[in-house]
Amino acid sequence: MVKSRKKKMPNHPWVMAAMFCQTTLEEKDNVLSAIRIVDRFTIQHPADWDKKTPLTMIIHGLLGFKSGDVKGERKIRIFGISPKGKRKKVQELAVVFMGGDTGVNVRLNMGFGVRTPGVHWLEVYVDNWPATRMPLTVVLEPLASPTEEGGKPAEEKKQSLE
Repeated sequence: MVKSRKKKMPNHPWVMAAMFCQTTLEEKDNVLSAIRIVDRFTIQHPADWDKKTPLTMIIHGLLGFKSGDVKGERKIRIFGISPKGKRKKVQELAVVFMGGDTGVNVRLNMGFGVRTPGVHWLEVYVDNWPATRMPLTVVLEPLASPTEEGGKPAEEKKQSLE
């Protein structure tokens, strides 16, 4: 007699979307839009930047989950991981899953202090389940000095145009 193997369905929601973007919009009919999906940011820093002071970067994004068999409250925890491997919790929130084809959307709007260029990661957990990882490449470059364009300081150019 052959025993039937029943696959046990996972007790976690399904990731529907995980992305960084310029902004998210929510229309009157509760439909979300992610505008300008990105995975690379260029941050300009002053020429005299000491490389110890964090540069501020605002990140917008969207996480979308479908409930599946999950019902009830769950915690979504988000950790940031630097290119050097430093890990830090950046956000935690409680959400409620209703089961079936319903879901939960999380609009991200977070400020980060960045010192290191390279690939940064956001790890997303639902309770203790690692739902997804989101890579974000950060490029650091110096601000162009006012004398780099045409050899005249910006103020002199302005005066000469008037």
